[in-house]
Amino acid sequence: TENLVYSEMRRILKDSYDRTKKLLQDKSHLHKLLAEALLEHETLDKDEVDVLFNTGRMPPRKPPSRPLPIVAPKQSPPLTGKSRRRIIIIGPPPGESRSSSN
Repeated sequence: TENLVYSEMRRILKDSYDRTKKLLQDKSHLHKLLAEALLEHETLDKDEVDVLFNTGRMPPRKPPSRPLPIVAPKQSPPLTGKSRRRIIIIGPPPGESRSSSN
């Protein structure tokens, strides 16, 4: 019975692997298109991806209706004296693995 279960698991995994490999090979041209578009534009929305996959070309992008504001990041005060922040680490004590606590 153990051999039967093992061989069935092996068959299922091999079939899944073969289907996944074929799908990736069949769609490799889409992966390349997507990678090139992301390198050029950094972000894509769903509609742009749909057009890209259906036509093989990026749709023209509309310029923003108004310029996006440039915001400087906030500066944090130096951590001295009473303003120091505590760091809380959640997990097992050092040297103890999670599996030994179960």
